[in-house]
Amino acid sequence: MLLRFLFCFWSFCLLSWADILTLENDSQVPLNAVIQDATGTVLEEVVIQPGDSTTWSLNYEYYGYNSQPSAPQTPYTVNWYCDSGELFGTCMDVASESTVTALSCGGDQQCGQNGQ
Repeated sequence: MLLRFLFCFWSFCLLSWADILTLENDSQVPLNAVIQDATGTVLEEVVIQPGDSTTWSLNYEYYGYNSQPSAPQTPYTVNWYCDSGELFGTCMDVASESTVTALSCGGDQQCGQNGQ
């Protein structure tokens, strides 16, 4: 029983410390989501198909556990790009544990005539 409690407590602490974003492509075209920290450093790029979503979490082992100048800074920015590379939309000031949908971001929210 004690072991189960310790495992649950450890899991809760780990989850509450992690930076997590849920990215949802609610558009009709495939989009590339690019996550940047407050300094403009690109943290992740992922292609998300229409109607799909993914969860991104900060890899603290990669960035280090203590607050260092090179550690990612919040809030985050999520830029959504079309297959052609044109900007679909941008969500700024994204807090950890947020859900970011492509159509909720500012911008043209459209891709070229072929949808690519």
